[in-house]
Amino acid sequence: MNQSIARIAILVCFTILSLGCASVHATSLYPTSFKAQLQDSDRDGVINLRDLCPNTPHGSAIDNNGCALTNTLYHNVRFQAQFDTNQYQLDESLHNQLAELAETLKTHPNSLICIEGHTDSQGSPYYNFLLSKKRADALAEHLITRFHIAPKRIIRIGYGQQRPAITHTGSADTKQNRRVVARILMPPKDDTGTPWRIPFKLNQYRISEQQKTSLQPVVLRLIQQPESFVLIAGHTDASGQYQHNMRLSQQRAEQVAKYLEKTHSISEYSIITLGYGATRPLVENDTAYHRQLNRRVEVRLLEQMQVSQQVILPKWTIWSVDELENSLQSN
Repeated sequence: MNQSIARIAILVCFTILSLGCASVHATSLYPTSFKAQLQDSDRDGVINLRDLCPNTPHGSAIDNNGCALTNTLYHNVRFQAQFDTNQYQLDESLHNQLAELAETLKTHPNSLICIEGHTDSQGSPYYNFLLSKKRADALAEHLITRFHIAPKRIIRIGYGQQRPAITHTGSADTKQNRRVVARILMPPKDDTGTPWRIPFKLNQYRISEQQKTSLQPVVLRLIQQPESFVLIAGHTDASGQYQHNMRLSQQRAEQVAKYLEKTHSISEYSIITLGYGATRPLVENDTAYHRQLNRRVEVRLLEQMQVSQQVILPKWTIWSVDELENSLQSN
């Protein structure tokens, strides 16, 4: 009997001691300072101890370290403004947007800006051409006078009603056609700085078979880089009247453009034609040889400038699939 009581007492003591030791052991194994590290404060599925990126945006896809997965999106640098009927002056509310545009040009000194003026189909084609040119000039002069952008970096083109943004006839649609569009263009990374030059004889603007052959390198580059813009600039020597030279230089540029469009299916929307007359000579017009050098068309390839933006990828779940299907059905 006494032995049984002794055994029970020993078991009770052992149990009490075991529980006490376990309690002390548990407290020492998980101290209060460590408990916070075992939590997931931003609820991204990675505990704080392993989370290298705390405060991850809720619902974003993450890697094993708790950092949000991102994707790089590229956006074209582009400016657009609309006008009321017969108007061409820029609204002062556009000043901040133009300031950003000018700052981008200053940050990238090798860039050019191409400004296109457009109209709706109301009025005569000639009137609309002049109006579209005024719209392009208004933006160009704003960049020159307000932000001190060099005129040689600005390309101004008036397309009149030739390139509508929308072909419907509603009043809201025609307002979208009354616009000015500006794009910042950059030379390709492998650009040598020297354009392709096609020489012309005196008063000639039609291109010969030999001149077509000299355009083959341009065609090959366009096939490799189909999203490039082609800047085609016509020039003359100083002989002849100003208006004659301006018209002749434009004809030279347009003949090269037509050849590229018809023979090699280059889109007209990728081609920019300019006529500078005798205003941008390569050399002085003091000898017959120098005048021959100045009678030319210069062709350059340009790329539309893009800016990058890091976008956080959403976490892909079954709910994401449902949202995608709903958006596709609504479209």
